[in-house]
Amino acid sequence: MLADVDEPTTIRLARRNAHLPGLVHLYVSLAAAAADPTHPGNEFFLRRDAEIHGLMTRDIMARQRAGTFPADADAATVARAFIAISDGLQAQWTVNPSLDLVGTIEWLWRQFTDRV
Repeated sequence: MLADVDEPTTIRLARRNAHLPGLVHLYVSLAAAAADPTHPGNEFFLRRDAEIHGLMTRDIMARQRAGTFPADADAATVARAFIAISDGLQAQWTVNPSLDLVGTIEWLWRQFTDRV
């Protein structure tokens, strides 16, 4: 299924990941191991986090300018919260695949956009 081009980055990423359970499991496992600064993957995960955070922040800011996301929300903080929630949901999803990964992210997104 192709996502709507106007679909928020956070939902688009969750939707993509929901079709890649093996990759999500690998990501969750490696991210946990890479929390150790001496782990060879540590630098990769730091760069990846900065990339995703920047992408999501810019997406939210563009929506704020368009009037489709609350102007009073701090875009960088909201992006950080969505990353944390998404990563946590993915970890839970690897244990319980019946969890609605995409639906949960979509619900949270609507908590912001329904205010506009």
